[in-house]
Amino acid sequence: MTSASATRRIVPLSKYAFLTIFGLLMLGPLLFALYTSLESPADYMHLVGFSKLTLSNYRYVIDNAQILRWYFNTAFVTAGVVIGAVVVNTMAGYALARIRFPGRTVAFVIVLAVLMVPLQAILIPIADRHLEFTRRVEQRMKQAGLRVEVDPRAERMNAKIRDAQLQKIPFMLIAGDREVQADSVAVRLRSGEDLGPLKVEGVIARLREAIQKGD
Repeated sequence: MTSASATRRIVPLSKYAFLTIFGLLMLGPLLFALYTSLESPADYMHLVGFSKLTLSNYRYVIDNAQILRWYFNTAFVTAGVVIGAVVVNTMAGYALARIRFPGRTVAFVIVLAVLMVPLQAILIPIADRHLEFTRRVEQRMKQAGLRVEVDPRAERMNAKIRDAQLQKIPFMLIAGDREVQADSVAVRLRSGEDLGPLKVEGVIARLREAIQKGD
């Protein structure tokens, strides 16, 4: 096993181990809150063991509090907020995208400034030696006003493509030896369609055209 392949195996394992530990730490306070909710008032905040846990606190809330009214109020407010947001955001989005009016650009910039805008394309180097080329392509595309990033991880190409598809990134631009020599990238769509190698300038033009069409 080469050092590069060993690194590819170790990095994901360490990442999953960290995420597992982090998840358990985040779950701990929730489990503690659940445990204390099952203790009697006399035993509150004491570790009394599972044999003395009781549902009396829940019965007291159901019998003495207007919990159904609270749930109804929460559902009513939530539904009103969601429906109102959908209606208003839909109309505002259509106006910003399709209608030309004074101040449209300023309003659009203000809206974008507070949004997490998704990537339009991601550059995937097949090997570490292709990373420098993809960095140069990234700069050229950013200068053209495109939202792109390079995936520099020491993962297999297929894993990077799968992750990009899960993130709903429309274009995956793959670079290997042939693409570096020809100043091109292999274009793959989110749908899985493979467009083959295209010149970088041609890809930039295609992406800008897709953006203008709203694809």
